[in-house]
Amino acid sequence: MRELTRSGCTLFAKNCAQRFDIKPLEERIVKRSGCEAAGGGKPMKQKQKNILLIAGMLLVLLVGILAYSAYTQKQIYQESTANLLSTYGQSAKTFTMFAQRNWNILNDWDSYLGTLAELGESGRSISPKRLPGNTRTFTCSTSSASSGPPPGGRAQQST
Repeated sequence: MRELTRSGCTLFAKNCAQRFDIKPLEERIVKRSGCEAAGGGKPMKQKQKNILLIAGMLLVLLVGILAYSAYTQKQIYQESTANLLSTYGQSAKTFTMFAQRNWNILNDWDSYLGTLAELGESGRSISPKRLPGNTRTFTCSTSSASSGPPPGGRAQQST
């Protein structure tokens, strides 16, 4: 068997190149320029495909970010308005209960003052009454009512 050496391989490659009409690498590089010298027009098309693919992926990523941003803004808005409506509803309920309680107390006072006026004219006194809300009132009627201190300058204590 004959050993293949480097010179033998080189000679074989030259013979194949001549037989199949392939120009040596040196001639192809010198005569061509740019991407064609490295392997023809195919790499340029591959670069264009890659650029278009990257641009498409960036576009999809941007659309995804914008859609997610719109979704989160909508969710935050809905939760905030729900919390505000709940707070306002609770405040309105508390205010309504407070106003109703005060209105009830005013109605009770109206009836108590009416009763006091009637009893005051007849000279009888009223016993302590219990009002709603754990409040006790003590009222009494006197035969005369005055505003300010008595003519002597001192208030008299009644028994």
